Amino acid sequence: HRPIGLAFFNNHATAMDELGDYERAIALYTMILAAIPADTPTPTRMARVHSNLGVSYWKTGKLDEAMRHMEMAVDIEREQGNLREAAMSLMNISSVLYEQWEMAKALEYAKEAVAISKAIGEPHLIARLTPALAVRMVASLQFDDALPVYEEALQSLHEIGDEVELAR
Repeated sequence: HRPIGLAFFNNHATAMDELGDYERAIALYTMILAAIPADTPTPTRMARVHSNLGVSYWKTGKLDEAMRHMEMAVDIEREQGNLREAAMSLMNISSVLYEQWEMAKALEYAKEAVAISKAIGEPHLIARLTPALAVRMVASLQFDDALPVYEEALQSLHEIGDEVELAR
């Protein structure tokens, strides 16, 4: 159970996920988490494994499990001060809730994700998360509030020079 072995399995699980073999990815991510002794301080990569496992569960429609692992990832990321990853995990949670049409909760998580991205001042993250917040606002029928968020998203995309996303 050396770290390099766990990294190998994490990379393999990620590849399985990308190939659409979500059940194998879930099995590998679960094995990785089980291989780490309970008394081990939480390594940073555990948050990534929980996040990836949550996404794999999401892709298989196992939304309760997806939410549980994504929330665990957020807790670890916050504990370790990795706010960039916490913001991304929060938006993943928002996406799961959005798919379940739980708009109030989806909007809450999206707002928190964008607030974190702004607090850490990372332009690429702001540009990535802000459009998703605007979409959730529109879905929640908050049209007047969504317009300035869309404008902010466009401005962020211009600032980072993301012409592909601007064209969408």
